[in-house]
Amino acid sequence: MNTPDIHPTAFVHPDARLGANTRVGAFSQIHAGVILGGNSQVGSYCELGYANGLEKTSTLEIGANSLIRSHSVFYLGSRFGPGLSTGHRVTIRENTQAGKDVRIGTLSDIQGDCQIGEHCRLHSNVHVGKHSQIDRFAWIFPYVVLTNDPTPPSEIRLGVHVGEYAVVATMSVLLPGVSIGPHALVGAGSVVRRDVSPHSLVAGNPARFIRPVKEIRHPHTGAPMYPWPRHFHHGYPDSVRAQWQTEFGAQDTPPKSSP
Repeated sequence: MNTPDIHPTAFVHPDARLGANTRVGAFSQIHAGVILGGNSQVGSYCELGYANGLEKTSTLEIGANSLIRSHSVFYLGSRFGPGLSTGHRVTIRENTQAGKDVRIGTLSDIQGDCQIGEHCRLHSNVHVGKHSQIDRFAWIFPYVVLTNDPTPPSEIRLGVHVGEYAVVATMSVLLPGVSIGPHALVGAGSVVRRDVSPHSLVAGNPARFIRPVKEIRHPHTGAPMYPWPRHFHHGYPDSVRAQWQTEFGAQDTPPKSSP
């Protein structure tokens, strides 16, 4: 198959551009201004290119080899690199710029005017407020909220910044304007009110410094667990693993739990 495979019930605007070998599922809508790279799949009941008048450009670009699962909505004005993968019922609002190989879990929403680096991983039910910045290789786990209004409700927007390789564990809340340093770890259920230093573990409500992440050990083997690219490689391309070998001394075999 070289030409797009469009389900008979789907609507694709004549001004949309679909690459070779793309598939569009039942009852999906692809509006004018959408540019979808080749070898991509759009599930059923999706809407790509929704316009709300806040978009800075009249296009929505999604790179090749992307997978957009059912009931997801993408607004105009955004751009995603190749290899995007979403869960179901994901919402991406206007003016979001993202690198390659980004994964966004089911029921997550990105509220627009956001920057997302390459290889970022957002799990299910993540809320990313406007003007957030998430740097490359960051991990955001389920039910995390990145807020942006310091005096709600107001017109003030102070986006959160999550540094590269940082990890924000499940059900944490990052308050407006905070910065999470590179390679930092935010413990589950934390409320982060102040900036977090690089390579630091913080936890609690309010979140407080616990220890440097380099002191965190595997519960059974005692092996150091951070920086995590030394031992966790699942889902990353060979080129990234080779980079990590040089940068972190990545291990071929990760530390395992005792039986």
